[in-house]
Amino acid sequence: MLRGCTTRTLDDGSILVEGASVLASLGEDGPTTHIVRHFRTDGSVVSASASHTAGAEAAGLGAYRQLHVDRLDLIATDREITFQG
Repeated sequence: MLRGCTTRTLDDGSILVEGASVLASLGEDGPTTHIVRHFRTDGSVVSASASHTAGAEAAGLGAYRQLHVDRLDLIATDREITFQG
């Protein structure tokens, strides 16, 4: 089940797309997957994702175990990540 999707155009003209989805069979208390894709001006795409457990399953994990969505933006837009073929 898609929770939402946002698109931003960055200063360099590249596009950042952020989205989240949950397992439909578990509803809002199911695991959430956040996906960030950076469509670079050179035609390459960097994708970063993280899944978070919600509800009772997350009780023992603590906040330090979950990667914040803002960090996914930083990973996806990191210019040090390149394709070398």
